[in-house]
Amino acid sequence: MSGIGYVVAAAQLGLSAIQVKPKRKIGAFSATVTLEEMHEDSIEITDHPVEQGAVIADHAYKLPAKVTIRCAWSNSPARSGLIDGAIGAVTGTLTGLSSLLSGNSPSQVRDVYDKLLKLQSSAIPFDVLTGKRKYSNMLVKTLSVTTDKASENLLMVTAVCQQVIIVK
Repeated sequence: MSGIGYVVAAAQLGLSAIQVKPKRKIGAFSATVTLEEMHEDSIEITDHPVEQGAVIADHAYKLPAKVTIRCAWSNSPARSGLIDGAIGAVTGTLTGLSSLLSGNSPSQVRDVYDKLLKLQSSAIPFDVLTGKRKYSNMLVKTLSVTTDKASENLLMVTAVCQQVIIVK
């Protein structure tokens, strides 16, 4: 290996060593990129009007936790580092060229979207891991996807997950 090869390898190792990325998941799905996470924890405060005077608030209970996650997947292969980036550019170009010639398009984002829809319709509670905390017993309440000319080969998802409070 030449001197420049050692420098490139050290730079790649150094960059990957200092990148601290918390693992983020919706069930079994890890997005290519997470754009935003909005956490919501609320309580309901009961109130009762009385004939004279103020409204009486005498009880409170916790509402299910909610987390809204904006994330994305891409049809591009996931590569990191200088060399992997160059390889990804070449293979991505070849994949794109072969898909133009064959009429087939990469279907990764379609597959992920189908699996997310199945996760939602299954109504089986799962875990959500964010950069801030772990949520248990979650369901996908809302799954929103917008596609336009800029995001045709991306899957940009806004998922609202809500906790299911299971009682006995």
